[in-house]
Amino acid sequence: MSDLLVPVDVVGVGLTVVAPDMGPADPEMVLVLRESSGRRRWLPIVISPEEGKAISDAHAAASLPRSGPLGLLTTILDALDRPISRIELTGLHGADFVAELVFDNGRRAPARPADAVALALGAEPTTPVLVTEHLLDATGATGATGEPRRSDEPVDRGDHDDQIRRFRAFLDAVAPEDFDDGRR
Repeated sequence: MSDLLVPVDVVGVGLTVVAPDMGPADPEMVLVLRESSGRRRWLPIVISPEEGKAISDAHAAASLPRSGPLGLLTTILDALDRPISRIELTGLHGADFVAELVFDNGRRAPARPADAVALALGAEPTTPVLVTEHLLDATGATGATGEPRRSDEPVDRGDHDDQIRRFRAFLDAVAPEDFDDGRR
């Protein structure tokens, strides 16, 4: 039985997260997704600075004289007439989110969430990003309180619990305007 897929919007990327328990040697960035309608849950994903730059570059790709590796991949997929129909975030593997590129012929390829989102944002038109309901239930937070709505099923998140706790505290303290959406 497949899980319901929920459309999400890319709210922002590029904000360095500095929590009290993080030292200066631990710079992290956050990719923040938000449910497009309905309960409007947030899904924060820790990404590297390099992944954050790739997502920002995807926004600016049309104005760049030469694109980077993700732009090249988009060009190749266009040349092969094999577009990506959607991006799906489907679960967790340990503390890492799992994403898949879903092509127009139904074939799938695994990808890091940040790479998948960068491909989605760099496409013309933008490729939809979807998250499973189960994943949003297990790791998402509501915008009003930051408190999670957990599913009835137990989810083995291992080391991910501490990361989620820090993100919930972070989400309690920020507003959407605090994020750079990469469209400068």
